[in-house]
Amino acid sequence: MWLLSVTIKYIYAEENNYFKMMQKNILVIFLMMSFIQLNKAQEFSLNQGGTTQKDYYSVIPFEIENDKIVVKANIENIDYRFIFDTGSSNLIFKPLYEEIKLNSLTKISCYDGNGKIDSLAVVSLDSITFGGITFKNIPTAVAENNIFSECLGIDGFIGNNMLRNSIVRISLKDKTIIITDNKRKLNLNKSHSTKFYFDDPVPFITVMLKDKTNARDPVLFDSGANDFYSLSLSHFIYFQERDVFNDSLKGFGSNSYSLFGVGKDSFQYRLTVPEIKLEGTKFQNVTFNTTSSPDSHIGLKLLDYGIIIIDYKNKKFYFEPFKKIVNMQAKQLPFDLTFQDNKLSIGIIWKDKYKNQMSAGDQIIEINDVNYENYNICDVLKNGSIIKNMVKLKLKLKDKTGLIKIVELERE
Repeated sequence: MWLLSVTIKYIYAEENNYFKMMQKNILVIFLMMSFIQLNKAQEFSLNQGGTTQKDYYSVIPFEIENDKIVVKANIENIDYRFIFDTGSSNLIFKPLYEEIKLNSLTKISCYDGNGKIDSLAVVSLDSITFGGITFKNIPTAVAENNIFSECLGIDGFIGNNMLRNSIVRISLKDKTIIITDNKRKLNLNKSHSTKFYFDDPVPFITVMLKDKTNARDPVLFDSGANDFYSLSLSHFIYFQERDVFNDSLKGFGSNSYSLFGVGKDSFQYRLTVPEIKLEGTKFQNVTFNTTSSPDSHIGLKLLDYGIIIIDYKNKKFYFEPFKKIVNMQAKQLPFDLTFQDNKLSIGIIWKDKYKNQMSAGDQIIEINDVNYENYNICDVLKNGSIIKNMVKLKLKLKDKTGLIKIVELERE
């Protein structure tokens, strides 16, 4: 597995704090978040601007490109391509910024899906029309070109600060997003709903992890992440200290790419838990990895199992499942992929028996006799995972000294 996350989140003056409490053998973590702080005396909020339209209802088609929701939005009578990302605020890439000449508001620090920190300029997007709904004066970050803009021709992200007064329904079955400000126009089932944890446009909800004991994890629903569930490394450490998990696999390396590039090499964990519960739906035998991001998240794969409605306006999250019980048991490859120096490489090795045969950072020359020596990140973005359906693999690898190795392995 190789994760591509477009999520970007903003750093606040006060560091994120985790309040821990034990209640009837259930563990709870609360993540405190506040507005962006420019300095001790001044606050800047991205929650500005919006639409003056009332009683709107729009059905917007989308495409899926490498597990990303790609939509069109219109600026100055020209259609541009955006990733629809509930885990991010609005963002545009540098070429669009230079084309439409926007007024700068400020500069802020932010972190991406790997927890990497950088500073971005924030501009005021004068007018953007999405699904026939016109939004004005939306604070929008500006990022340098990266693989999403260069490989997929993406101009930016439609994010949660622009949607904060709307109700959003996402269906993968018919590839549509519905945006409205009137909940009566949607057939909402209260039994499928939960409240957001915070008075903020970022939709944090709670999932229940069931292993040796039960644990509640506050998660971000992040449509920009292409996996099902990832557990924040800081949350994992907290849970591990309280003996929540039966066992885990430990690996070192990197296996994800986000806005500011490939994640830093670090110790990460892979776990399989008997059950993850989300609003009455039981996901059984779920395998997932930790993430270096401060936030745990539920990603786009949740849409394989139901319809999602994010009621930003009334601070509620709905999940309408296709089935009440989903068995996600599947054999896993004992390694993850990554890219180093734009070369397809071994990211993290999960099984000890292979750690003396290959190392994180080994370049992949061939997989099952097919050459991937010149395969690059754009190839992955355009073609998707090359090992997704493979059960047995014969890898031809080149380590950092130039030594060629052959490693044979299979899903376990």
